[in-house]
Amino acid sequence: MFYDEIGQPLSSTINATAFGLATTLPSPANVLDSTQVPRLTSFNNIPAAILPAAPKGGSPQYPDNFSITNSIDDNLKAPYSMNINASIGREFATLLRAGGLRGTSLASLADAARPRHATNLRDPKSGQTYFEAMGQLGTLLDLQGVSVANLPRIPFFENLWANAAGNGFTATQAVAKDYTERSNPGDFTNTLANMDNGSNCGANGSTFSATTGKITKLACGSLGLSRCGARSFPRSPPGAHWAAALSTPCSGPYASASQTDC
Repeated sequence: MFYDEIGQPLSSTINATAFGLATTLPSPANVLDSTQVPRLTSFNNIPAAILPAAPKGGSPQYPDNFSITNSIDDNLKAPYSMNINASIGREFATLLRAGGLRGTSLASLADAARPRHATNLRDPKSGQTYFEAMGQLGTLLDLQGVSVANLPRIPFFENLWANAAGNGFTATQAVAKDYTERSNPGDFTNTLANMDNGSNCGANGSTFSATTGKITKLACGSLGLSRCGARSFPRSPPGAHWAAALSTPCSGPYASASQTDC
């Protein structure tokens, strides 16, 4: 049996972005879209809109700026491997040998906010998930050429994002406008950031441009505001222990969502 000494590389990985005595605070992720990001005018003039506010003094300090950082699983166990060798032989007979290697509690880096798992919210009323709904919407818009005005109501959006409806559009049509007007074809995660990130979505409903009619902000979900890129974090599979890359912890009703909702 051989144990893997992961202490030093693990501490280096976690310390790279962990909060400590010296901390680099990047700009919040997915807060401004391409139409809102301020343009750089000179090398010495950094737009103030992209600079995060300085945190208050004291330690430890965990600023809430929706930054992407690292954390570590408190159930992490030392990984080890078992080498197995077996041989069977008889006098004047062929010798048979077999060997094997089995790894246990192997450490792995995992993105707790990865889209296909952590953010695939399921509508309890219809049973439809976010990516199933967006797959249906993308098929209608991108492959079948259905216009936004002729889109049928998709249960996921109508149930969980009913607040998105407005300006003569259903909730499904409002999401479609955000997808076609503020995202690239096939980019469902950008639409997800617009509708499920508390810094991006509209708490009071969707907003539209008075001159162009294009959507400028998609409403937040009916469950309330979220300050994380995911509704709930995935649990580790049996026997696995993660050194996970975590974003800022969730707040609001999303923070208490159970894994069974995904």
